[in-house]
Amino acid sequence: MSVFRRYSAGVMIAVGLVASSMGMAAAANQISIKGGTAFTNTAATQLTTKDTSADGVRIYSDYYRQGSGKRYQLITTGVGQAVSSTGAKIYRFNVCRDVPVGLDSCKAWKYPA
Repeated sequence: MSVFRRYSAGVMIAVGLVASSMGMAAAANQISIKGGTAFTNTAATQLTTKDTSADGVRIYSDYYRQGSGKRYQLITTGVGQAVSSTGAKIYRFNVCRDVPVGLDSCKAWKYPA
């Protein structure tokens, strides 16, 4: 094997390791549910909730920010829509399906690191 091929293979492995570790970090502050997802940025100061399917069911997130005992909510209105909120650090959030007739379906609370 030439020096170039060994070097190239080493660089590609290193790039793959960095990319996979970045993906793991992003997934640590993400919750997915059928038809949607919610995630924070690395600092957990921004929450985004996104509707990912055309099933007629809205996606929403409940969340709390540090320094406030108040519950906040982000609600999507259609497929592909993403809504975001930025402010103080989020200390817990979840994601739910707004079922028109019946009980809403929610994931467990997530506590960003």
